[in-house]
Amino acid sequence: MSELRATEDIDEAVPTRNPAQQEVLDALGARPHERPAFDPRLRQELRGELEERLAPIAERLPEGESLWVSKHLLASVHGCEGMFLARDAEDFAWTPATARGVVAHKAIELAVSWRGDPAPGDLVEEAIARLIASTDNVAGYLEGLGEGERAELRSDAVERTTMFLECFPPLEPRWRPITESRLRANLCNDRVVLAGKVDLTVGRAEGTRAGKVLLDLKTGAFAPAHRDDLRFYALVETLR
Repeated sequence: MSELRATEDIDEAVPTRNPAQQEVLDALGARPHERPAFDPRLRQELRGELEERLAPIAERLPEGESLWVSKHLLASVHGCEGMFLARDAEDFAWTPATARGVVAHKAIELAVSWRGDPAPGDLVEEAIARLIASTDNVAGYLEGLGEGERAELRSDAVERTTMFLECFPPLEPRWRPITESRLRANLCNDRVVLAGKVDLTVGRAEGTRAGKVLLDLKTGAFAPAHRDDLRFYALVETLR
């Protein structure tokens, strides 16, 4: 994408990037002539193929109901159908690991738009406060933590937030960064809905030439399904 290019005439106001940040920038950035261009009919062709294949499923849905498809559901079903069915029957319960990921994500989201150079600890404290005050169902879990449990969770979230800030290049306004960008594509007369929320998008659509970078942040180890998550987001973005 043109907004994410490493050039020698960098504005003096831009902080000096360390080698890890520059490596990320080199991987994500591209000049206009380096980015692929797509046939303007691609969007309609994809929609047509999807609706043709999904039509038999849409016809089986009860009247007035829609099938909502997300990256998490797709990854779970394709990973192991038996495990998906077993977990689907269980009530969801928050754990320190899942809560830690939510807090770190929120802290990083705040960092994108925070003025100045915030300390990771301040970002995490603000993230916890905002999550507790929100309507998100993690609020009750965080509020009920004991002081020791909260301190441990805070420490883990600060570590992950710090690692992100150390390795990801500072985002410039001209890159048009957006956090928690919601995507949605309705198919088969709204009987099937593809929906998702991208952690971070950078850039903008420019005609039929690729102009956006979609990033899905992870706090755990790499898994092959992570690439499928991004493919799903790219599909919904293209349909949108």
